[in-house]
Amino acid sequence: LYIGCIADDFTGAGDAASFLRKGGLKTVYVSGERLRDYSPADDVEAIVIALKCRSIPAAEAVQQTSEACRWLLARGAQHIYYKYCSTFDSTPAGNIGPVTDALMKLCGTAYTVLCPALPVNGRTVQDGVLYVSGVPLAESPMRFHPLNPMTESEIPKLMAAQSRWPSYALRLAELYGPEAALKETLSARCAESEGFTLAVDYCEDRDGARI
Repeated sequence: LYIGCIADDFTGAGDAASFLRKGGLKTVYVSGERLRDYSPADDVEAIVIALKCRSIPAAEAVQQTSEACRWLLARGAQHIYYKYCSTFDSTPAGNIGPVTDALMKLCGTAYTVLCPALPVNGRTVQDGVLYVSGVPLAESPMRFHPLNPMTESEIPKLMAAQSRWPSYALRLAELYGPEAALKETLSARCAESEGFTLAVDYCEDRDGARI
């Protein structure tokens, strides 16, 4: 199993599954409620688990996503991909920070990449700021969302309110700069903290390939 994807709602799960299939992976989409009844075939390369955790309390979201992650890891998943909405709850009560913390612990990783960008849908990240069709998230109509208010555009700032770990912006100049310099930066971050997240600039498809 190459990729195990955990999606925070059914629509996002469908998007992720379609992208993985388009990328050439034999992909299965399964509801989180059906995991106990599902046994993947040996040739499945990607499994997308559809949850309903976008707008629920953080503790419940952590429980659901952790269960899904354990299920995937037990079946040999080499990579865990948490698919959240590109316009997510940016208040301190949001659950993406706590879920990310929990998944990092389960996977035993010191850091991970935050990638809410999807240029084809007008979602981009520049200088650590999430934009919706060229407008900062907190200035877009999304700020009035009744369930997931979006009041902060700078990803490291909103993660600071949600996560136990520090978060840093990784700009395009660093992303496309010398690999040795980037590795040195990551090593320094690892020395400073037991864990951290990177909000990487992502303005066009080639940036995604670089990431």
